[in-house]
Amino acid sequence: EMISKIFANMKGWKEDERTYGGITIKELTKRGQKISFSTVRYRNMLIGSYTGFLVEDVIRIINKETARTFLKNNPEVKNSAYSHSDTYIYLNYKNIFAFASLFSNIQVHDFLKPLGYFAEHSVLDYKMDKNEILLDGFTYAKKDSQFLGIFAGQKPQKFNVKSYVPNNTGILYYYGFDDPVKLNESLTKFWQNHDPSLIEKRTRMDEQLGIDVNELYPVFGNEAALCFIKPSKAFQQHGKLLFIESVNADKFFLKLNKFVTIMKAGRNDTLLYEKQGAHLIREMNIPELPSMLLGDLFGGFSECYYTRINNYIVFSDGAQHLRELIMNIDSENVWGKSVEIASFIDNHFSPSNVSLFINTPQAWKQLINSSSAEVKQGMQDNPEVLKKISPILFQFNIFQDKIYTNIVFSHGLDKESQNENYKYEQISEFKTLNGISSILYTAFSANKTEALVQDSSNILYLINKNGIRWEENIQAPVSGKIVSADINKDHIRDFVFAAGNKIYSYDTAGKMSVHFPFVLPDTVILSGLSLADYEGNGNFRILANDMKGNVYVFDTRGKRLTDWNPKNHEQLTSPVRHLRIKGKDYFIAMQKDGKLSILNKQGEMYKGFPVSLGKSCSSPVFIETGGSPEKTFLHVLTNEGNLIRINLLASVIEKTSFSSTWNVKYRLLPDQQETGFMIAVQSGDQLMVMHPSGTEIFQTNISETDYEIDYDHLRDTHVLTIYGRENKASSLYLFDDQWRNIWKLTDIPGRVQTGQSIANILLFKSRNDILEIGNIKLNKLK
Repeated sequence: EMISKIFANMKGWKEDERTYGGITIKELTKRGQKISFSTVRYRNMLIGSYTGFLVEDVIRIINKETARTFLKNNPEVKNSAYSHSDTYIYLNYKNIFAFASLFSNIQVHDFLKPLGYFAEHSVLDYKMDKNEILLDGFTYAKKDSQFLGIFAGQKPQKFNVKSYVPNNTGILYYYGFDDPVKLNESLTKFWQNHDPSLIEKRTRMDEQLGIDVNELYPVFGNEAALCFIKPSKAFQQHGKLLFIESVNADKFFLKLNKFVTIMKAGRNDTLLYEKQGAHLIREMNIPELPSMLLGDLFGGFSECYYTRINNYIVFSDGAQHLRELIMNIDSENVWGKSVEIASFIDNHFSPSNVSLFINTPQAWKQLINSSSAEVKQGMQDNPEVLKKISPILFQFNIFQDKIYTNIVFSHGLDKESQNENYKYEQISEFKTLNGISSILYTAFSANKTEALVQDSSNILYLINKNGIRWEENIQAPVSGKIVSADINKDHIRDFVFAAGNKIYSYDTAGKMSVHFPFVLPDTVILSGLSLADYEGNGNFRILANDMKGNVYVFDTRGKRLTDWNPKNHEQLTSPVRHLRIKGKDYFIAMQKDGKLSILNKQGEMYKGFPVSLGKSCSSPVFIETGGSPEKTFLHVLTNEGNLIRINLLASVIEKTSFSSTWNVKYRLLPDQQETGFMIAVQSGDQLMVMHPSGTEIFQTNISETDYEIDYDHLRDTHVLTIYGRENKASSLYLFDDQWRNIWKLTDIPGRVQTGQSIANILLFKSRNDILEIGNIKLNKLK
């Protein structure tokens, strides 16, 4: 009656009554809409639903016309351990698939079907505070026929893999167990009832190829975690990473290598085999191996790559995802180092057998693509509110034959917006002999930042926060970038660069590498260099290009490879780039006359190259690495405003032409890790930044025409820095993942250099003979 009075006083609502089974149903409807909310009053209960026939179903139960009741089918719910609570939630898993299907599209229905035999039901206590919704209680499952029963007798495990899960993970599935062999036996029995095709695949592989995946379980550790990641490259689909802990990672890796070798016997497979830092990445030629180990939930690995990271073997559906994972771990861009996520994990992530973690902003696109049309529209209309409901955690932990269940919806809906104070914090000040003449060449590692800078007398300094570590007079200005690698195989990083007609290499202690410098004829003026590791074994080649477009190739002893001798091109937009795909080497050279060349290791042109892509080009090539030549794409932006996507087989896949006039300048802006790019468009005193699709995302007026612009993508933040050469000042702009401006700072007296994390944005400026280095505090951005 109270509800009726409330709605009666609300404009636009009407109330109707009807009788069913001798009981009055009241229907509340908003005028002009067809949807009604039906209510029934019975004893001291109010029963309501937007679905009228469900209310009729309740009346039939009241009148004892049906024996189909929840309590009769699930008597355990009467014995809830939380009798003190005022609010309960009951989950009946037999019907959850049908319920979830109402909100999802048909493409994910097969994925949701296992919910029907996930467990019997859950009895959960409901609590809510200012920033969280908490559900905790118990779940009941049958040991032999329902999924959670697989983990009976398995000890819940601590979430140790958090130290390696990258921050771009949107969704994570987690298994914890202490007896992997027993887990395999339980999985096999479960699949015999629900997915016998997996058993058939295993048997066929064993009989035909002599490969038995059961060999792998004895070297499993206690964790398996499947991550759905949002790649930093704008051109890739969401990827997957599967972490499997091992008690003997070397043995596990060797067993996988053995499987690859057996599968290659009698075939001419050319598989990916490369190094990323200290990690070897290999291609697995057994499609869907993860699903044969852990079930269909771990499917989607039609292409499969793997590497070893400490005591984990990591599988992925793309080699680039493994490369980015290694870079994220090296730069501590992982959950274990994220203040927000690590705090949530410490407070809520207890040892578990099965967990599901959703990081809503990172999983946003995937969630939208999985939703029904109505839900998708609602999400697109309310992104700012819904993205605040994060993280979301589901956990199931088996303890003394009971499955303790914990569900957390964390949200920031009640948090007040905070205005952060961003400021410089001066770290160091160094004296140099003369004024600074170069940019700051930063070299970031996991624990420290070092940098190289050159003064006007050509003295090169290596500095860190403690001061100048060493200095050397190299007698000419550095040309192009300084690259770093362990070219001496002594586990010490070396800095390799070109200056004048020489190539230098110094280690972090200031010691010049043996055989250096390499000296070219006095008529040669080098413009830059790059490194190539053909076999992934640390035997580097140095590719140096001069101002005329000649390319020289040396080994680390200074021996010139005569096949190139040198290779003549027109002037290049940037140093030659090296790729190794399917056992073949590709050398990419983009000329300023608009011609793209791709050569093999002997300096011979691949079929279809060189190809003319425009009249002129000033931008570097952006490389989108794939698992094969036809799936590896080069993005070239010509000065006329044509963005061309071409593969290594010389097939133009896509061409986008931007409107152009004579006074418009285009430049491709790769981020510092070369995982994505934007496009800068300059017309007079206006600067515009575009997405590769052509969508304008930023525009500003520039008072001077001589300036540099850099782009970087750090975690979920886009960073643009503009440096004016005339007034020697920078402007810094920060955007969130949706390219909404969240902060800007203009007229910084110096140059800004981004690092590998948001908190690592360096400011440096020269003042006569002083080099000042500071840090802009950016720990919190919202």
